[in-house]
Amino acid sequence: MDPRLTVLLLATSPVLPVTLSHSEPPVDFTRDIRPILSNHCFACHGPDEAAREAGVNLADFAAATAPLAGGGRVIAPGDPEGSLLWHRINDREDPMPPREHHKPLDAEQIDLLRRWIESGASYAPHWAWVPPVRPVVDGDPDAAAWSDSPYDRLVHRRLSEAGFVPAPEADPVTLLRRVTLDLTGLPPSGADVEAYLASDPADRYPALVDRLLASPHYGEHLAVHWLDLVRYADTVGYHGDQEQHVWPYRDWVIAAFNANLPFDDFTRRQLAGDLLPEPTQDDLVASAYNRLLQTTHEGGLQLEEYRAIYMADRVRNASQVWLGSTLGCAQCHDHKYDPFTARDFHAFGAFFADIDDEEHLRKPYDGLNTTPTRRTPELPLETETSRRLRSELDAAIAAERTALEETLAGLETPDPEWERALAERIASGEPRILSWVDDSVETGGRLDGAWDFVRDPEVAPFSGDLVRRQSGPGLRQHYSVDTTLRSIPVEPEQVLFAWVHLDPEDPPQALMLQCNAGGSWEHRAVWGSDDIPYGRSDGDRPAYRRRGALPPTGGWHRLEVPFAEIGLAPGAVVTGIAFTQFGGTVLWDLAGAESPEPAPPAVREALAMPSSDRAPEAVAVLRDHRIAGSAEVRALRLAVDRLERERTALVEDLDRVVRTRALETPREVRILPRGDWQDRTGAVVGPAVPAFLGAITTGAGERPDRLDLADWLCGDVESDGVGWLTARVFVNRQWARLFGEGLCPSLEDLGGQGRPPTNLPLLDLLTLDFIDSGWDVKGLLRSLVLTRAYRQSSVPDPVLAAADPENLLAGRQTRRRLGAEVVRDTALKVSGLLVDRRGGRSVKPPQPEGYYRHLNFPPRRYHADTGAEQWRRGVYVHWQRQFLHPMLRAFDAPSREECTAERARSNTPLAALVLMNDPTFVEAARAFAERVLREVAGDDAARIRFAMREATARRPAAEEVAVLESLLAAGRRDFAERPADAEALLAVGPAPRTGATDPVELAAWVQLTRTILNLHETTTRE
Repeated sequence: MDPRLTVLLLATSPVLPVTLSHSEPPVDFTRDIRPILSNHCFACHGPDEAAREAGVNLADFAAATAPLAGGGRVIAPGDPEGSLLWHRINDREDPMPPREHHKPLDAEQIDLLRRWIESGASYAPHWAWVPPVRPVVDGDPDAAAWSDSPYDRLVHRRLSEAGFVPAPEADPVTLLRRVTLDLTGLPPSGADVEAYLASDPADRYPALVDRLLASPHYGEHLAVHWLDLVRYADTVGYHGDQEQHVWPYRDWVIAAFNANLPFDDFTRRQLAGDLLPEPTQDDLVASAYNRLLQTTHEGGLQLEEYRAIYMADRVRNASQVWLGSTLGCAQCHDHKYDPFTARDFHAFGAFFADIDDEEHLRKPYDGLNTTPTRRTPELPLETETSRRLRSELDAAIAAERTALEETLAGLETPDPEWERALAERIASGEPRILSWVDDSVETGGRLDGAWDFVRDPEVAPFSGDLVRRQSGPGLRQHYSVDTTLRSIPVEPEQVLFAWVHLDPEDPPQALMLQCNAGGSWEHRAVWGSDDIPYGRSDGDRPAYRRRGALPPTGGWHRLEVPFAEIGLAPGAVVTGIAFTQFGGTVLWDLAGAESPEPAPPAVREALAMPSSDRAPEAVAVLRDHRIAGSAEVRALRLAVDRLERERTALVEDLDRVVRTRALETPREVRILPRGDWQDRTGAVVGPAVPAFLGAITTGAGERPDRLDLADWLCGDVESDGVGWLTARVFVNRQWARLFGEGLCPSLEDLGGQGRPPTNLPLLDLLTLDFIDSGWDVKGLLRSLVLTRAYRQSSVPDPVLAAADPENLLAGRQTRRRLGAEVVRDTALKVSGLLVDRRGGRSVKPPQPEGYYRHLNFPPRRYHADTGAEQWRRGVYVHWQRQFLHPMLRAFDAPSREECTAERARSNTPLAALVLMNDPTFVEAARAFAERVLREVAGDDAARIRFAMREATARRPAAEEVAVLESLLAAGRRDFAERPADAEALLAVGPAPRTGATDPVELAAWVQLTRTILNLHETTTRE
C-alpha cells in the first residue's frame, strides 16, 4: 500500500499536521489543541467572563493550571490523571462538553488532549495576534531544483513534510487562460492564444503577466472582490431599498487598483479621506466607504436605534475587512473565543461617531419619495469643463454684484428730480403694476415647471416680446416660491392678475391663480370647472374661490382676483405664485399685482414732508421705493439671479456621490449592555482600538480620529501599529483568489473560531515582503502568479487529492467555476458583444418582468437598458440589495448586505437554466454564431474548431468536433421543420442581426454556440 495513504486517516481533520509519518508527531497547541478548546470548550470556559461556567477558564495557561479551591487542578501539566479536564472529558455519565451542546469530542481529539497534557500543556498566543517572523528558507536541493522563489521553497517544504511532491506545470494554453482570467476576469481570445504560443517560451509568461497587470481590466476585476468586502451596492438596503448616489466610489476603487495605489494609502483614503490635509476630490470620493452601509429612509425610524445599528455595521465591516476578525461578536458581551471585549467593540465604534449621515433628517421633508435617495451629505463631482464654467460664472456673478452695489450706493442720496416725477405720477392717479412674470420670471427663488418663454408665430404677445406656453392633458402647473428678488406686500384693494390667451382649438377645462404667503398655498381663485384638485371644496372659500366661467378663446384676457377675496389682508407678504390649468393649451403673459394707488401710503406720506423735516425712517421709505422702481437695479438683480441659477443648475447637473463629512462634535458613544440601544446606563467611551492589540497615542487631550485609526491599521510594530495584521489578512485573501484556498482557510476570521494556517512561515514571509515593498499590490500579485506553485496543473495526484481535498498544501492548482460577473463577461467577450467602456452609472441588463413587484416605498418597475450599456462588464451592473439580479444570484453573487470575504460556489440546475435561457446569454449565443459564420470561411469543422478555441482557448479533439457536427445537423433538421421557432430564437435581444444568413442556418449555429457557452469548461477556471 502507498505509505501516503496514512494521510487519509486525517482527511476529516480541520488542519493537516506538520508531518504525516507513522510515528506520533509532537502536539502543537496552535494547530492541534486551540481549535479543540475553541470549538468545544470556550463557549462556557473561555474569554467571556460573564458566560464562564464554574469559574473555569481554559483560555490561558495560568488560569487553567491554577489550584482549585477544593484541591486539584483543571489541568495538571504532565499528569492527565491529575487533571480534572481529563476526567471530565472521559466521564461517560456526565461528559464534557455536555451532551445537550451536541459537540462531543472524538477519540482522536481526546488522544490529542492527553498527549498535550503529558507534554506539559504548553500554551501559545493565538497565531494571528502575533507579529510575523521572517522564516529561514533552507536550501533543500529538491526545492531549489524546483524553483528559486522563496515562496515556492516554503510550499515545497510543506509538501515534503507530508510526503508529497508538487504537481507538474500546466500546459501553456491552460496557464494562459488561467492567469488571464485571474488578473483581468476576461478569457483570452483565439488570437491571444496563437500569439502566445508563437512567442519565445523563455520570457513569454513574465511578459504576459506584465501586460495583464497593465491592462485597465485588471482594476475592474480586482475591484469586484473589494466591493464584496466593503458591501458596495447601488441601493440603501433597508425599508424601501431606494437607489443612492454611490457608483463614483466603485470607479475610484477601479482606478486605484489600476494606478497601483499603495494599499496603506488605499486604506487611509477610504477610512479618512475627508480628514487628510487639503483632501482632493478623489480623497472625498474614497471616503464614501464610510457611507456604504445599509440605511433606512423610513419616516418613523427611531434615531437612537439606527445610530446603534449603523455603528455596529461599521465596526463589523472595518474589523473584518482590515483585521480579519469578528470584533462585531462583542456587540452585546465579551467575545467568547477571542480577547475582544464589549468595551473594545464600542470604543472601536466611537471612531465613526463623527460621521454625519443624518443631514437628510435635519432638512424639511419635500413631500417626495423619489429615487435615487439623496443621502446627503453628497459631493458634486467636478470635471475640468465644469470647473472652468463655474469659474467663469463666479467671475460674472462677482462683476454683476459689484455693479449692483455701485448702483445701489448711487441711489442712497435723495434725488429731487426723481421725487418731482413721483409726485406727478401720484397726482395722475394711474394704477401701479408690480410685474412678476413678463418675458422672464422676475421673482428669484425656487421654480418648478418648464418656464419656456417663446415667440408664438400666430399670436402677438400682450406685453413684451415673448409669451409662455403651457400645454398638455390633465393637470399642468408652473410656480415660483421663496422669492429672493421681489415679494408683494399686500395693499388695500390690490389685485392679483395674469393675462391669458386660450387656444380656440384646444381650450382648457379650468384655470387657477394661486399665492403662497406665510408658507401656505391656501389662497386660490379658479375659473371654469372643478377639475383642478388643489384646495377643492364644496363651498366657496379663500382656499378655493370660484370666479366663474373661463374667458373667451382666441384673444388676450386678464384673470384677476382681489387679494382680500383669497384671504390676504393688507400687510401680508406674498412670496410665491402659481399658474395652473387642467388640459388644453394656454399662452400666459404679463402677471403680477396691481394697486389702485400709484404709490404705497407710506411713500405718499414721506413724499409729502419737506425734505428737511423727514425722519430717517421716511428717508429710507423713499429710498427703498426708488430702488424698487429702478430699471437699472431690476436689470442687475435679474442678471445676478440668472447667473446664480446657471451656476446652481451646473452644480445640480453634476454626478454626485455620498461622502464622509466629520461633525464638529462627535456623537456620544456608550457601552450598550446586551446591545440594548435603549439602555443608557453603560459607561461613555472614546475612540480606542482593542486593548490586547495595543493603543493609539495622541497628544494630550486630543481625541483619536479615523485617520489615526487608518494609520494604526497600517502602522509598524515600532509605532504600536498592526500593519502586519492588515497585510496578513490582505495577502491571505489574494492567495485564496489565486489558489482557491487561503493559507489560513478562514478568510473572514483569523481568530479563535477560524482554521489555523497550513503554512504559517509562507504567510509570514508574504506579509513581510508585502509591507517591505511599500504595500505594492501589483507587485504582490506578480510575484504570486510567477511562482511554480501557481503554474502547477490542476489535475491532482489521486492520493494527494484524497488526503488534501481542499488543496490546503498547494500541491496543485484548483479547478473552480468562474464568479458570477466573469461568467457573464466571458459570454459577452466571446460573442463580441462586450462593450469596453469604463466607469459611469450602473447598467441594468434585462431581467424577468415583475421581479420588482414586491419592491415598494415607492413602488418601482425595472427599466432595463436597451442600448449598448447593457453589454458592459459585470462590475458595472446595478446592485439591488433586496432584489439582486437573478443571473448574479444564480451564480452565488452576494447581496452585499454584509462583508463577504469569500463567495459560496454552488452547483444547481438554476445556473444551467440561466446560461441557456437568460436573454443576455441567448443573445450572446446568437452574436457568437454570427461571428463564427462571419469570421471563418470553410467547412463546419473549421468553424466548430474556431468556436471552441474562442470559448475555451483550446483546440477540440476530433471526437468533440464530430459530436458538435451531429448537434449542428440536428439543429438544421429541427429548424427546417419549424422555421417559426428559428425566428423566435433569433428575435431574442436588441442586438441587430448582422449579415444575411438564412434564419434556419443561423438558428442551428445558435443552438451550437449556446451549447459551447454552457460547457462546464467555458465557465471554469482550470
